[in-house]
Formats: sequence, C-alpha cells, structure tokens
Amino acid sequence: TTYSFDFHHFESQVLRPLKSKGITNVTIFADTEMLNQSIGFSTGHLKALSTSYSINGIPSLGAFHPKVTILAGENDVLLLQGSGNITNGGHGKNHETFTVFYANSEDKTQLPLIQEAWHYIRQLTSNIEGLSADKLSWVSSNCNLLHENPIQLHQWYTISQSFSAALLYNEETSIWQQLSEKLSNEEVKVIKIFSPFYDEKGTLLKQFHTSFPQSKIQAFLQPDKGIHPFKTEPMNRLSFLSWESIDRVKASNSKFERKLHSKIFWFDCGNQQYGVFGSPNATINAFGTNTSRGANEEFAVLLKVNNQDIL
Repeated sequence: TTYSFDFHHFESQVLRPLKSKGITNVTIFADTEMLNQSIGFSTGHLKALSTSYSINGIPSLGAFHPKVTILAGENDVLLLQGSGNITNGGHGKNHETFTVFYANSEDKTQLPLIQEAWHYIRQLTSNIEGLSADKLSWVSSNCNLLHENPIQLHQWYTISQSFSAALLYNEETSIWQQLSEKLSNEEVKVIKIFSPFYDEKGTLLKQFHTSFPQSKIQAFLQPDKGIHPFKTEPMNRLSFLSWESIDRVKASNSKFERKLHSKIFWFDCGNQQYGVFGSPNATINAFGTNTSRGANEEFAVLLKVNNQDIL
C-alpha cells in the first residue's frame, strides 16, 4: 500500500529485484486521487507500462496513507511498514523510517503482528473485485502462515525480553484511542515528535498537551519543508526545535538536501520507552480523537522498550 506512487521508480527499481527473487504475484493499492495524478504524469513519460503487476486506487474519506508491504512465500512471510511511499523519495532521497517483522515455519514469534497486518489489508481491500481480488486470495491459499480467521486486534506481542510491539491503525476506533489505552498506566515525562506535517493550529499538539499533563513536548521541524503548526497558541510545556540540530542531519554527507518525511512519536516514561513509527503525521486527520477515528487511513507500529533508549 502507498499514498503516492511513481510508475517509473517502481518498474525500474522495485519490480526488477522482486522478479529476480521469484515474486510474481504483485498487487499495489494506492490513494485514488494520487494514483490518477501519477497515471496522467506517467503516460506522458513512459514508453510502456508493465503488465506484470496490478494497481488499484482505494478511496478514503481523507487520504489513503498507509505504507505497508507484505512479502509472502509458502513458509516465509515479511512485513515492512513505515513512512516511505513507493517513490524515489520514499525509497532513498528522504529521511524515512521503516520497521520490519519476519516469520517462517520454524520461528513464529513475530507472526501475530504480520497476521494482523494481513487482516488489515484484507479489510481495506474487501471491495476489490476481479483479478486483484483473486491475487489476494492466492496469497492466503499459498502461504501456510497467513489465514483469514478473525484475530484480536491492537494487542501487545512480545518480540524479546526487552521489546514488545502492537499495531495501530484507524478503524472503528482511532489511533489516538488505541495509543491512549496503551499509555493509560504510564507517567509520560517527555514526548518527542518528528513529523513533516502538522495541523496549522497545532490541534494534535494541544491534544497531547492536555492528555499528558506531566510531560514536556518537543516538536522537531525542518526549516522551509512540510507544513508547520504556525498558528499554534502558546503552551507552557511545548517547545519547537530544528530538525537540523539532530546529529543524524549534521553527520549527513549527502550531496542533496534530504527532506524529513519520517513520522516518529516518542514517549519517555523512565524505565519504559514507547515509540510510534509509521505513516501518521502530527495531525488530527491521522490520529483522530477520543470520540472519532481519523479521516485518513493510517498504519503504524507501537514499540515498547524496557530499560534502554533506542531513540
């Protein structure tokens, strides 16, 4: 799944290595409006489009914004999710963050997370018909690790002694509700937010400020990039920092300026650390509220880390 899609990048940089690994059943789901724009652009720049994959537009009340890849074999399955779209920027030029989960027939520790992600994809694409629907069914039929049975959603899964993970995505409940429930027993001391796009009035920032009354909030902004919360009313525990002050940016020796496109929400609770990594920007449309789901389709992983700081 992807929000924006670059035909030329996909066919020249992504499809070839997939084929070289024997991956022949390839189906893509993109935001309908962005896909229409991409088709209009590509038909004027490509000599031909490959017929070895199918692509479908998914309508959404807001934006169809998840970035999820599932690679399934007979006895192996991999989930890749994060902030990058299927574009040159999302796969190389931008600052992006991805999370990978893998399972096989011998080690199924991370399988429940992948199974839930597959359930999510199947729910999103329930109205798809024709060949693309058949190709999705082939995945379930030919991968011994994926099935269609209902599963408990948004629960913690143990990855190791120090790591647990849960999946967050807008459905009947919002990402905000799911996150709030996971952090309900924690005293959050510091919240760090890295996002290219914010509500102009800082609506989500205000929601964090109100819901976590003991925490300091640090929002990192990249100068002259993205949408900044420039109409935010002053809040005594909210501060803004420059993305360019980050060691990663200072150490970069890239010949071109990388755009911040990662979305990270980090919660410091002392011995416990929590991090949201995925597609949601710092907006109400992405996170939703206590009473309504976000308008966007979004997907993220919430990591819980014990007694170490991985940020």
